[in-house]
Amino acid sequence: MSNIDDFPEYSLRRSTRAKRLRLQISSVKGLQVIAPSKYDLTKIPDFLIKNNDWIKKHLAKLKPKVQSIALPEELNLFAIQETWKITYIPMVNKTCEAREFFDEKLMVLGNVDNKKSVKRALIRWLKSHAEKHLLSWLDKMSQKTGIDYKDAIIRFTKTRWGSCTANKRISLSPSLLFLTKELTEHIMLHELCHTVHLDHSNRFWRFFEKHSTQSVKIRKQVSKAHHLLPVWLENL
Repeated sequence: MSNIDDFPEYSLRRSTRAKRLRLQISSVKGLQVIAPSKYDLTKIPDFLIKNNDWIKKHLAKLKPKVQSIALPEELNLFAIQETWKITYIPMVNKTCEAREFFDEKLMVLGNVDNKKSVKRALIRWLKSHAEKHLLSWLDKMSQKTGIDYKDAIIRFTKTRWGSCTANKRISLSPSLLFLTKELTEHIMLHELCHTVHLDHSNRFWRFFEKHSTQSVKIRKQVSKAHHLLPVWLENL
């Protein structure tokens, strides 16, 4: 059976014409998930799991790889169930900046032809947004589990979802916002447990499993969870 471990990279496109969730594959854009404008985005991971065999079969037929990565039209933050629409406003010789201007709407102003500059602006906004949501979420989990930590920061890294130092300082990646709530909570709990056992010894996993009834199942999903990240974040 296919599972989250097998996810290929994909991009998401909203469509006012779409009546149901569907898939589209091309040599230019790769795999796209096309969703109705008001579709519940939290259902997308299960949809991909269900159709993963079909996806792999048709992706294998493509000879050329994706030529270029398009700028995102929206940010789908599954962890906090938010979807932010993005509007790009060109401004000559100006470093890109992402600003909120309505509920769940972003403006990216500046030299939007410079994709690297756009990416940096979106990452800065994601970091700020993660500070608002992930840090308070971590604090609530700490209170719920009774596991204390010294402090926490948000830091973007390409290879790690989070970390914990010997002095109980936790670091979380803003990329967690793109994961499901279940996976994000699992990773936060993982780092909280490192404040007690800093290694991955049997003592650590026994302690972890006291607070998570599905630790083994979710741990396997987390190992491949980077497939849930948008293409632009990984490759732009």
